[in-house]
Amino acid sequence: MAPSAAGGQKSGGGGSSSERTEDVLYQEAEKRHIEGRSTMTKQQMSAYTVMCPAAYD
Repeated sequence: MAPSAAGGQKSGGGGSSSERTEDVLYQEAEKRHIEGRSTMTKQQMSAYTVMCPAAYD
């Protein structure tokens, strides 16, 4: 059975932005200290997480 026909969600953050859930994108945005993430759409968070480098503690 093809992955697209499986009907399940993919887990983790390794896939393309269209495959990541909004929760995963929010967590990535939080790690990168992106302001305004709570009011962003999934598409906006996806764009910001690609543009902004990861923050290292």
